Amino acid sequence: MKRRFMFFAALALALAGCTKDNSEVLNNEGPVSARFTASIGNGATASTAAPDTSSTRVSGEDGDAWDNGDCIGITGAGYTNIPYVTGGDGNFTPTGTTIYYNDAQNYTFSAYCPYKDDSELTDGRITATTDAGAQNAQAEMDFLFASGATGSTSSPTVKFTFRHSMSRVTLTFGAGSGVDFSGGKPESYTLGGLQLDGTFDTATGIAAADEGAQSGELSIELADGNLTSSVILFPQTADALPLVVEYNGQEYKATLTVPEGALKAGNNYTYTVKVRNRGIEVSQATIAAWNDKSSGEGEATILDYTISADGRTYTVYNAKGLLAWNEAVQSDLTLNCTLAADITMTGIDWTPVGNYDNRYTGTFDGGGHTITGLTVDLPNQGYVGLIGYLSGGTVQNLTLAEVEINGCDRVGGVAGWSNGTVTGCTVSGNVSGRSGVGGVVGYNGGTVTGCTISGNVSGSCDVGGVAGYNDTYGTVTGCT
Repeated sequence: MKRRFMFFAALALALAGCTKDNSEVLNNEGPVSARFTASIGNGATASTAAPDTSSTRVSGEDGDAWDNGDCIGITGAGYTNIPYVTGGDGNFTPTGTTIYYNDAQNYTFSAYCPYKDDSELTDGRITATTDAGAQNAQAEMDFLFASGATGSTSSPTVKFTFRHSMSRVTLTFGAGSGVDFSGGKPESYTLGGLQLDGTFDTATGIAAADEGAQSGELSIELADGNLTSSVILFPQTADALPLVVEYNGQEYKATLTVPEGALKAGNNYTYTVKVRNRGIEVSQATIAAWNDKSSGEGEATILDYTISADGRTYTVYNAKGLLAWNEAVQSDLTLNCTLAADITMTGIDWTPVGNYDNRYTGTFDGGGHTITGLTVDLPNQGYVGLIGYLSGGTVQNLTLAEVEINGCDRVGGVAGWSNGTVTGCTVSGNVSGRSGVGGVVGYNGGTVTGCTISGNVSGSCDVGGVAGYNDTYGTVTGCT
């Protein structure tokens, strides 16, 4: 893959770094320049990610090499979106501003690829399309992200492990009964039901399709008789994708069934398409991590979570990631959490976040996603829910489906006790306790806005559908 980059003069930074030229300063008498290497790996969590030098930038068919000129944007140590470029060996050098350590502190860095100048970003996001024209320059939409890598003056080398933020669908065509490709091969194919436009967040690494937009078609030519073709797509909800194959002047139609009803980040979905004399036959999808060169059945392993450059926000992709945040937040009740996918927690015991003595003050942003099967069974304990005690913090844009929550006093689906803000949340299932029991909030001294509860809420006293007890300072608005 080849890229063109335009770099603008960097603003002088008055934070941890010092503005200098690109020369190395590695001595004990002044600032130490950071060094960056990068690889790409499968399934490592942000907190333990280690470099995998056997698998670097995924470009080309095998995806095992960085290209000369590949550029990443780096954030950390007081710097934001600083371009570093590689000669193709996985070592990155600055194109303008050099990142320096100015003290003995250990700094956490994040990075994304391909780099975009600040003028090309909107609130840190890249807007892109995956239409047929964009598929001819896939490197420009093969968004990668890495976080949790650290460095310091005593250990200046920062080792990034990147992951894919997009999805890929690969079709392998073959000749079925009554068909011989010696006289000609399939000329093109069209995939329908796709959300082609979306955004990539350079701060979190989340790529998302514009789900509300009208779905479209993607038509791909099979040039030079190629029988394998891959397209890069934004992660999106999709149960089935209509497929039309053009062969010998005729259209052959079928449907690709998408496992779990979604194209997920970091996954490569491979389908075998056999053209027969009376139609086409499509296999079930084989799912593997994008850069896994071996094929395999089953779900690909991807990141459980990532951590923002300032260490304050967990972006969570699955149940393991949510539990990792839960463990961390017990020690630091200011940590934020953002969901990047729907998560199933059925059969997993949940520890409520915060209690009377230790109150949660951060932000839990569901991002429009659903946690299914949240289970809390603490019949002798107070302050029970997803959040035990919310104080000045926020829970928003979250659906809790099929909850099973049982406590003693101050029991709610979202929060047992809230002096904070709960907005745009939906709860279904069973919530039970003794007193101060509510479907959304058990005891409310804050604001509950635009929330919905359906299911069973039970207790002995102070029991309500939305809030079990709403005190003088509490407000409930626009709820069902």
